[in-house]
Amino acid sequence: MFKAVIPLIITQEGLLFDNSILYLDEKNRTLILMDMGSNKYSCPNCPVYVECVYGLKRIVSDVNISIKELDEENARNLRIPSKLWTKVVFTLLQKNLRNFNSLIV
Repeated sequence: MFKAVIPLIITQEGLLFDNSILYLDEKNRTLILMDMGSNKYSCPNCPVYVECVYGLKRIVSDVNISIKELDEENARNLRIPSKLWTKVVFTLLQKNLRNFNSLIV
């Protein structure tokens, strides 16, 4: 069973990793989907901000990635969760893809 799925985008220039993640938490109880490319879910006006932060905290604790504490008062306007999601996606890639040259495009 998968733990995390990070979409790939194939372009003429090469292979790109989409800044999105589909993740099944440690106890296989919650499926978390985050698409950071969506303009609708921009932090300052995001209708699912609380769920976003919750999902972020679940994944971070699940895979032992260290992130700074969220200053709840300013995090939303400073788009901190969005920046942290980017860090999580790329940290997972670094931890789990040992050799990028082995990817077949």
